[in-house]
Amino acid sequence: MLLITDDKDRLLSVLPDTNQIDFEQLSGSKIRVYGLAYTGNIIIKTGSSVRDSAITDDCFDLSDNFVAVQKSFVDGARVSTTAQGDSIYICANDGIADPYTFSNNSATAVGYRYILTNASNLVLSIVNGNTQNLDLRGFTDLRVYGVSFSGNFTDCWPDSAKHPNF
Repeated sequence: MLLITDDKDRLLSVLPDTNQIDFEQLSGSKIRVYGLAYTGNIIIKTGSSVRDSAITDDCFDLSDNFVAVQKSFVDGARVSTTAQGDSIYICANDGIADPYTFSNNSATAVGYRYILTNASNLVLSIVNGNTQNLDLRGFTDLRVYGVSFSGNFTDCWPDSAKHPNF
């Protein structure tokens, strides 16, 4: 049996042993998964502490450790330049730098990167920070995408920004 709790060990759900748990249906962003060996009937109520409450009406042993799950919500948001909104025009290929600073309206607290592509969405650059020189030789139609992510960002360029691994 599995006991699903919040980060304060308050019971959220009791699940049979399974190899799949739908964490989207559980409230909270920090979740713990404990193992439970027991006899009898489960009597613990949702919201009760699994550390301080009787879990069954007979014998039970709660695992000494737990699996911690951090739910992170990503939001690609809307990308714009800090000066001119979401469309800009430059004099391309003139040899004069055209640095632009990008911003986004994401409300999440996860990682965020900007991806520069050509008109065919072929990745040209993964922007280091939020500023990029857009005067790139040979390109007249560039696009900037925002990528929100949790965990480690895995580069997959040169490739398409529409790639499922992004």
